[in-house]
Amino acid sequence: MEQPFSGCRVRRYPTNLPAGDLRAVQLLLGHMKLESTPFSGRSPPWLPSQRRRRPPRYAEIRGDETTKRLMFLLSLILGIHCVHAASDFNPLGFYVEGSVGRSNLRTSVASVYSPYDFDLGNTGWKALVGVRPIPLIAAEFAYVDFGHPTASANFGVYSLHADVLQRAQTLSALIFAPIPVPLLELYGRAGIARLQSSGNPYLYCPPGYMCPLIPYPDLRFNRTSTDFQYGAGLQVKLPAMALRLEYERISDSYGDPDLLSVGLVWTF
Repeated sequence: MEQPFSGCRVRRYPTNLPAGDLRAVQLLLGHMKLESTPFSGRSPPWLPSQRRRRPPRYAEIRGDETTKRLMFLLSLILGIHCVHAASDFNPLGFYVEGSVGRSNLRTSVASVYSPYDFDLGNTGWKALVGVRPIPLIAAEFAYVDFGHPTASANFGVYSLHADVLQRAQTLSALIFAPIPVPLLELYGRAGIARLQSSGNPYLYCPPGYMCPLIPYPDLRFNRTSTDFQYGAGLQVKLPAMALRLEYERISDSYGDPDLLSVGLVWTF
């Protein structure tokens, strides 16, 4: 015998059942959860074998995709796959680099007769040690040799011969751009440089000219200054190594030497 009750179908059981059977029915009814939704003729929703999972809503799917994208971008920014980041074996991300390239030596040779600005290209090289404890920032200490070229200039009644040597010790910080390219890194450099410029220029009277009777002044110089260093570069990451292409310049009051170099970075 059945009758509707609160939108559900309830079956009446006879009360004259044996005590054991009646207790079993009561326990069964106690475990069943009746819902107040109208009965639609489908299988009862409390049966485990017939339970249907509610499909995920659009907002939930959208939220999961957004979370995955944010985690992916975060992993790129933090450089999880960066070969130069610190590791358990190398907690400070210690590395070394050697590079060689085209340099321009620029300085001024003062003369009582005529000032001479020395600007000549040469082959320069650089060696450095660095640490990169986190993927976005590194610090480097470098020794830069801009070369030792010579040049001559004719001023009419006298000529100038000059040879200039420029070297620098630099301490700089590197900031890497968080670009989503796995094997390529862009960075900027800023720091201080202790620039040493020395030379042995001298004046002489060219053949065929009447030389002045007064002696030529001594133009030798040896200058040391602390200047600002800046630059930028890119590097291609390889297993435990990286290839670098970099331009750097030192801003000095007598002239700004620079270096365009290609180098190899080795991370321990």
